[in-house]
Amino acid sequence: MFLFGFAKSARGNIDDDELATAQEIAQIWLDADPSALDKALADGIIVEIGDGDEEN
Repeated sequence: MFLFGFAKSARGNIDDDELATAQEIAQIWLDADPSALDKALADGIIVEIGDGDEEN
């Protein structure tokens, strides 16, 4: 799961509050049932990012 990304040249590390919030959000998505994930993908709330190894 990739939740939050930024270039190190754009900003330093995230602070403790941001880390805690990111961990909470990640846990919600990890606990979500497949139908909730499918709906979130369809609605554009989350985006699936491939690693380039997918077969076409």
